[in-house]
Amino acid sequence: MGFIKARNLTLFPVTGDDETGYTAGEPIKMAGMMDIKLTPQTDRANTFADDIMYKKTQIFSSCDVEFTMEDVLEEVRAKMLGKKVDSIGGVSDNANDIAPDFALAFKAGRDDGTWKYTVLYKGSFEEFESEHASRADKAEPKNQGVKGTFVARIFDEEWKYTLDTANPKTLEADVADFFTTVKEPKAPTTP
Repeated sequence: MGFIKARNLTLFPVTGDDETGYTAGEPIKMAGMMDIKLTPQTDRANTFADDIMYKKTQIFSSCDVEFTMEDVLEEVRAKMLGKKVDSIGGVSDNANDIAPDFALAFKAGRDDGTWKYTVLYKGSFEEFESEHASRADKAEPKNQGVKGTFVARIFDEEWKYTLDTANPKTLEADVADFFTTVKEPKAPTTP
């Protein structure tokens, strides 16, 4: 069973993340997601003792995210990158702009009809590349690629949470609010 579809890309502005808790704001629905790729980055080290590899250590550092959108409206781009919007809807790009943190949620579907729901808890986005072309003898739309880096939360060091409807324990009610609020894990039943 392969993944054949991806949709419902949703961003949530991170409004707080410290030792006392984590909060996120209202969802921003992103229309027209074409694809998404998550590439976790880990630091690995091997310890040798008694002439053998004695211990392997692996530490999560970040997760690179790339997705393609049919288009990203300038107002949404401004929110994603910390830009200012003027009274007539123009977006001002300043060298000192700082991209805020967001949680990112989406779902990926399999050919059997089941879905894998994923939320990344905290990350920010890079400036968008821009490509435009004149119309030629056939339509070749240019789509918007977006890149970001996601990290673990300060609050509890969680960085990602997934629910999979292929698992009989995951009920439709468990994913009903996945795109209206940042989904948090339940108390673990296994280590």
